[in-house]
Amino acid sequence: MALGKGMMVLALGAVLCALGPGAAETCTTFALEDEGGQIWVGKSYDWSRGEGLVVFNPRGLRKHALVLAADEEGVRWEAAYASLTFNQYGYAFPNGGMNEAGLVVEVMVLDDSVYPAPDARPSLNELQWVQWALDNHADVAELVAAAPAVRVAKVYAGIHYLACDQGGACATFEWIDGALVIHHGESLDVRVLTNDPYAEACRARAPSGNVDPQAAPPPGTGSLARFARAAHGVRETVSDGGVAAFALLDAVRMPGYTQWQIVYTPALGRVQWQSTAAAERKEVRLAAFAPQCPAPAMVLDVDFPGAGDAAEHFEPFSHTANRALLGAVLGPLAAELPLGAVEILAAFPLTFGCASD
Repeated sequence: MALGKGMMVLALGAVLCALGPGAAETCTTFALEDEGGQIWVGKSYDWSRGEGLVVFNPRGLRKHALVLAADEEGVRWEAAYASLTFNQYGYAFPNGGMNEAGLVVEVMVLDDSVYPAPDARPSLNELQWVQWALDNHADVAELVAAAPAVRVAKVYAGIHYLACDQGGACATFEWIDGALVIHHGESLDVRVLTNDPYAEACRARAPSGNVDPQAAPPPGTGSLARFARAAHGVRETVSDGGVAAFALLDAVRMPGYTQWQIVYTPALGRVQWQSTAAAERKEVRLAAFAPQCPAPAMVLDVDFPGAGDAAEHFEPFSHTANRALLGAVLGPLAAELPLGAVEILAAFPLTFGCASD
């Protein structure tokens, strides 16, 4: 199928406008530290649907942003780092992940987001920002320095990001009143993000400016309650980061919406996860795959029913697998979409190529 830009713009715009919202306030991400100084990043993916792929993305691919405005310049890049990502809306549009340098980037809904108006900077949509960040940056400091040079052009959801690296540095990235606001270093008091602007969540947690360490965190599933519970849970080092991270994910679970529970161990290049549809805990390491294009991208259903090391169950990425995922997620919306929209989006990754070719 020929991928005319006008057809892709029409299809993507229709798909993203038709998608219904998930939970009103969704997702929690945090980073905690064990007694050996190792960082563990936890993510509760809370949404109305649970289908997805775990994707290994090799380095060395030439990529480009899928933009909506016909006269808009999209970001173009060559992937410098391999990564593992969790994708619900097709290959190239991850909901979060980790690269081989130990950088983790995760998204949370932020309805208060106000993105900048078009300007001279190249743009990309809110999910491709995750892949761009993972493909190009080794740590939080590099991402903080690079982020102002690109513009996020929203196509569906207002979101913000928590990024952490294996050294323990973290940063939040959000767009407030059209401006990029980054909290990192001394301005990042706690390595947690939910669904309120970071500064507002910190003020709500400690209106007087001081947190009572003896006070029990509040109950409830709202964004501020989950922020406070996660902040309480990461305040001290732990003896077993994996046990503590999954326990804290249970503490911020949203009944009826939590679909995936993910724990990244950046120093080990390891991801562990479980899903509502497949509660067996699985894991995979980046080192299990050939890292450089032309080695293929590799994929596994996020709901694979086995437990333990899942590397041998990954299969080479295929248009068929991408089409099946998009069909499952978007199939209920078929009557609202242009004819061929799913096929066009499924074929978008075929426009990428090895830089060595």
